[in-house]
Amino acid sequence: MLIRDRLATVFFLLHGVLPHVINADDNSTRPQQELQPLLKIAWSRGPNLPQGFQDSDGGIIGSELITVGGFCSGGLEEDNRRKPGRYPRGFLKKAWSLDLSDPKPGWRSLPEFPGAARQGLSAARVANQLFFWGGFSYSKPFCYHDGWRLSKQNGQWKWDPLPRLPWPVSSSAMSVIGTKIYFFGGADYDAKQFYIDTDRTGHRERLGARMLVLDVSHLDAGWRELPSCPGTPRWVHAMAVVSGKLYVIGGATGNTVRDSVGYGYVRDPDGTIRDKYGLPSSANPKNGLYNNVFVYDVLNNVFGTADELPSDNNLPMTVIHGDEIYLLGGETGGGIVEGEYYGHHPDLVLRRKITEIKASE
Repeated sequence: MLIRDRLATVFFLLHGVLPHVINADDNSTRPQQELQPLLKIAWSRGPNLPQGFQDSDGGIIGSELITVGGFCSGGLEEDNRRKPGRYPRGFLKKAWSLDLSDPKPGWRSLPEFPGAARQGLSAARVANQLFFWGGFSYSKPFCYHDGWRLSKQNGQWKWDPLPRLPWPVSSSAMSVIGTKIYFFGGADYDAKQFYIDTDRTGHRERLGARMLVLDVSHLDAGWRELPSCPGTPRWVHAMAVVSGKLYVIGGATGNTVRDSVGYGYVRDPDGTIRDKYGLPSSANPKNGLYNNVFVYDVLNNVFGTADELPSDNNLPMTVIHGDEIYLLGGETGGGIVEGEYYGHHPDLVLRRKITEIKASE
């Protein structure tokens, strides 16, 4: 059985919260008491990115891995000493591609993203086209609802405008079934805080639980809203499709509930705030980030683990293509991977084949 037939999503423990498992008999949630290894991922480095950044998005078209947008803080003092010029501060309009069939030449530039520079873009691939929406930056309007399509026509990369989202939103999740793109959750932003319970005006309720759908074969029809998820509103979450079903896992609440709480607590669907549980793993405990990798088995309704990352990471671009996984950039606090230093927003690429752990192993 192929990995993608068992795997709803691979995602990373960034905020010190272990997953819940759904009780199929009564639809209640409870903490899963044990986590067994389900997948092996022997992480190794790919060609370094042209610069460091986090929170880009993109995908694979043909043999080309594509990344668009993102943000770099400008590098810590140690970053700039070790890799001068590698970590320029700012939001990105840049787009790059890596030919996975021949990665030795490294990354090459594509036409820049035509919208405002930003991070938190959401991307989805349909056929040989990449579709992008949303994101945020630190300048007005702060959060975006414009959409753009990247495709290759007559050997040339080309950007085209798409129908706008009904509202500005960042760090949503998108998945594809056939020609339909499903767009779920996300946060509004106004330079003061991120909003998931409403938008910044307070008028659009449960923003981070709303779902939209767009049929790319009928773009003129625009986005259509579907029933909202009954669970907790969220952003920076994972969503994946397995056998025609959408799975939504994890995420964060933004700043609308108990701003002083931070990452040390869990919010339940009824709004209850409670203590975290479990012991996350970290390559460098001082940076407050983690390197766990969790897997959800949709056949057995159980969470498990895969090999930990070689460094802690927050908001890397992640692509699973067949049985291969790719991680680009992120937020690490700085550190050494395979003998090379990488900064807070690293120019790091991780890749590897995913293999299933058999019951007898």
